[in-house]
Amino acid sequence: LYEENVRRARLAAIGEATAGLGHCVKNILTTLRGGCEFVTKAVEKRELYYLEKGWPILSRSIERIDALVMNMLSLSKDRPPDRAPTDINTVVQEVLDTLRSRADRYKVVLEFHPADDGIFSVDSQEIYRLVLNLTTNAVEACAMQGGKVTVACFRDADGFRIQVADTGCGIPADFMPRLFQAFASSKGASGTGLGLACCQKIVQEHGGAIDVESEPGKGSVFSVFLPHAPNGDMPPHMPAGRPVTAIAANPK
Repeated sequence: LYEENVRRARLAAIGEATAGLGHCVKNILTTLRGGCEFVTKAVEKRELYYLEKGWPILSRSIERIDALVMNMLSLSKDRPPDRAPTDINTVVQEVLDTLRSRADRYKVVLEFHPADDGIFSVDSQEIYRLVLNLTTNAVEACAMQGGKVTVACFRDADGFRIQVADTGCGIPADFMPRLFQAFASSKGASGTGLGLACCQKIVQEHGGAIDVESEPGKGSVFSVFLPHAPNGDMPPHMPAGRPVTAIAANPK
């Protein structure tokens, strides 16, 4: 009976993941189809206008597919981080350079405050994915009316901290409890719901913590703490046993 219950639970989890993944892929394919229609018109009518409309749609869809695949791969791996001395300042700068054109398109200002000493022992690829997901979300939160995204790095006696703040739309208070659940997204069809789940996993694998403060209409602040070692001491305001928290600031 126990084995049967385990098998059913496993099948249910696989079914839920497959349904969520299928929904994400379907949304991306719908967007791709729309972009292709513009490009087809551009070829048929030989008008650059349709190409200028369609190509950015195709480009964004490719970015979403890439993010979906990379996040799925990250979530599927169950292994300790491959730590090595890494200049986290350089990692953050690479992320900002990658997102610069998208930020310009949305009229979002990117600002970076590097740590005085950015060298820290982490899994560089996973930290890149962490910062990319958080910063991408921050830029997209400002997409409707422009705004500002600020990434700051700090180093202290306890470890290393990364903060990503935006002046965007904020996160609805009633969505906070599901913020880090896989396939849960407050962005509707435009989100995969995997980015923050991936961030949670990366932070937990490093033995760290992530705090979120958000107020609808004013923006959000994601604060990441990475300790010196997987079992290192946690700072007083992020106690061990609570590796991930989500806090709504002044929820309405």
